[in-house]
Amino acid sequence: MNKHHFARPRVSGFTLTELLVVISLAALLGAMVLPSLNTASDTAKAAVCLGNMHEWGMAMGMYCEDWNEYFPREGTVGTPIDTAGNLAAWYNVCPRYINQPRLVDLYNAGMPPTPRTKSVWSCPAATSTVTTAQIIIGNPYFMYAFNARMDPNGPTQFQRSQMTSPANTILLCEADGAGSTVGAALTVARHFGGAHFVLGDGHAEWIKYDDYCRSCPSNQCADTDSSALCDWAKGIKYHWFPFKGAST
Repeated sequence: MNKHHFARPRVSGFTLTELLVVISLAALLGAMVLPSLNTASDTAKAAVCLGNMHEWGMAMGMYCEDWNEYFPREGTVGTPIDTAGNLAAWYNVCPRYINQPRLVDLYNAGMPPTPRTKSVWSCPAATSTVTTAQIIIGNPYFMYAFNARMDPNGPTQFQRSQMTSPANTILLCEADGAGSTVGAALTVARHFGGAHFVLGDGHAEWIKYDDYCRSCPSNQCADTDSSALCDWAKGIKYHWFPFKGAST
């Protein structure tokens, strides 16, 4: 009688050792790829922010051309943006030059800019968790702000032509909701250890923290940005005041 021998079917799969190797390789690849993805995301956010600053630089320049070289007002922090004085602030008079609504109109329409909105008002790298319901016309939220030292207190206003070094003088900077106007101490470094700025000649640029901070050892100023003399000290590349000795 013939005996039939049947081969045992081969079961395909991974051994425990093979699975451990695969898991280790997957973890290694993930550790290598995720930082690259995060860097790419941060770079994209920085590019959007720089583009926003470029738009505001054009708006500021066209405003100055229409108003005999005078810069717009910074706005009064702590008061509603629809008050008489604030209707002349940069965020209400400059947007029309880049086909944008005034900030007061956005608030009146129930559409205040937040870190989650895509607009020229919003930096995508802003990390605040504020919601539209929390932002009101009497307590606005700003991701960009005017340089406080370019609008002296009182009736005096600076003109673009007064700047000693327009390409190195700050007009607009990044803010973390603090208000429509800030100085060096309140400018937030959201992008790779620095921030984006609009300079006096209208161009937008990334500047590292140590170069715009005034209390940093490298700048040898102990008073943040409150002194025009210190601001124009030897070795300081970027300026918050339009010229040496300018009033605050």
